[in-house]
Amino acid sequence: MVPALAPGRAAASGFLFTPFGGDDGQPAIGSAYSVYFNPAAIGDTQGTQLAVDGVFAYRYARYDRPASSLSPSPGKSAADPKYIDANTGVATASGVQAAPYLGITTDFGKALPIFLGFASYVPEGGMSSFGKIGRFQNDPQAAGAYDGVQRWALVSGSQVSWWNTLAVGTTIRPIRLSIGASVSLVRDTMTSLIARNRDASDNLTTSTGVPTEGRSLLDVAGTHLAVGAGIYWRTEDSALRLGLSYMSAQGLGESRLKGTLDTQFGAGAAETQGADMLQHFPDVVRLGAAYRALPKLDLRVDGELVRWSNFEHQCIVLSGSACNLAPDGAEIVPQGGSTQILLNLSRKWQDAYGLRFVAAWLPDDATEVTAGLGFDTSAIPSQQLDATYFDAFKLLGSLGVRRRIGARFFAGATLTQMNYMRVDNTANATSYTNAIPSRSPSNGGIYNSSITFLDVSIGAKL
Repeated sequence: MVPALAPGRAAASGFLFTPFGGDDGQPAIGSAYSVYFNPAAIGDTQGTQLAVDGVFAYRYARYDRPASSLSPSPGKSAADPKYIDANTGVATASGVQAAPYLGITTDFGKALPIFLGFASYVPEGGMSSFGKIGRFQNDPQAAGAYDGVQRWALVSGSQVSWWNTLAVGTTIRPIRLSIGASVSLVRDTMTSLIARNRDASDNLTTSTGVPTEGRSLLDVAGTHLAVGAGIYWRTEDSALRLGLSYMSAQGLGESRLKGTLDTQFGAGAAETQGADMLQHFPDVVRLGAAYRALPKLDLRVDGELVRWSNFEHQCIVLSGSACNLAPDGAEIVPQGGSTQILLNLSRKWQDAYGLRFVAAWLPDDATEVTAGLGFDTSAIPSQQLDATYFDAFKLLGSLGVRRRIGARFFAGATLTQMNYMRVDNTANATSYTNAIPSRSPSNGGIYNSSITFLDVSIGAKL
């Protein structure tokens, strides 16, 4: 499994995961991938096209939690050697995950100035599992430490958004301008297991040695709508192509995922509660250009703005309830009312953007070789960073090849390396300064990560 719920993309941020189509996946290139990147660019495809794509990602991540991030209860000593050993040190994870894309587009033989496309794909999410600490297995005073020092943010989990998108558009042929729109049905699922104490500390036991560390397991899902739109234009000789697209957040605002929260503290009885998780996914703006500089050289640039500033929290409430929070993270309870928030995971992310440059060399009519360079900013301010979602400023490079096979088929592969800049938020992590129910043990420490993507695709002109 990959080490965080946020695998990222070759030019994306947070937990957006969209390297579909390799170096050809961008809003100014017409293909079966345009259903996702820019529905209007379908207007520059010919006939009926099918693409089947798989993205395989290998990621390594490391989190080093120092003693300065210990978060004991007020009045409880932080000098106990076992407590220190169980809550400081290094957590690492590495592994492989995959995401699919299936897309089909048609221009109806150019009989009408309309086009249509459909795609099913997973652009957001990931799975997570960190290494264990064997010396704590079956330790009666620190059994929870077996799950690693990052366990207060995440023991294990998965988050998947499965999109099914229908795109339609028209081309104004005299001016070579295409306009497209899309509607998507999105199935969002999430499970997350975290270590937890009633007072949001990282204590192992009470002052008398009674175990206190517990676990909370969240299991929620929901189905939401999203909409998109785009424009695409090309010169008469197709030397210059421009594309601009917008994709809304699923749920068209705040989304509600419904399910259960199972919680057990120390040796106490487990409790299952009907729970909803409220969160706001980002919307995305993409802009791209492609220019045939030479008969055998195509130069491309694309960028995207992801509005992660909408992602302020993942608020877990009793089924059907609202999330009313004060600026310090405390719940606002109306006079005569009762507590509705079970747990709030404070995010307070920021907008992120990425930029990528690609050169495509076409040695013959059937072959395309690409090389790309780019960067992507972090959606997560350093003070909000934790082991659930890894993100940082990152640099990326890619190499790809695509080959037409006969008159109808093609195959391609793109290898992308993404390296995250080291982040040290030891001095400014804020999670333990929040008020309950938004407080959690400090996630201060040193974070490192890298991802290697392999995008493999096959397709056909039907």
